[in-house]
Amino acid sequence: MDDRDYVALDVCFFCGEAMGVVLHRQLRRVLPRKAVFTHDPCATCKGHMERGVILISVRDGESGDNPYRTGGWVVVTENAIRKVVSEPMQTTLLTKRAGFIENTTWEAIGLSMEGVER
Repeated sequence: MDDRDYVALDVCFFCGEAMGVVLHRQLRRVLPRKAVFTHDPCATCKGHMERGVILISVRDGESGDNPYRTGGWVVVTENAIRKVVSEPMQTTLLTKRAGFIENTTWEAIGLSMEGVER
């Protein structure tokens, strides 16, 4: 067997960048080559979360813990969240430091749709 069968790339849940390598011999048949293994942010996203809130665009009607992402990704200030988002979502975003925003809402609050899948 090839040693590569036991290796997967751990990627950041928020930005998709590589965070580390996972080695696991018992999961050889089910270990994906690239996957999110934790919802902990990478160092870069953690820095963004200290300065603001990460917003990620998703397809309209998507919900759940990992909705279909359409490519929009931005960091906004806490002040912007307070001005644009109402309760209880405002408190949730300010606490979690990240959230998914449907494309129609993304456009409604004035975020660019350039390069975002519709």
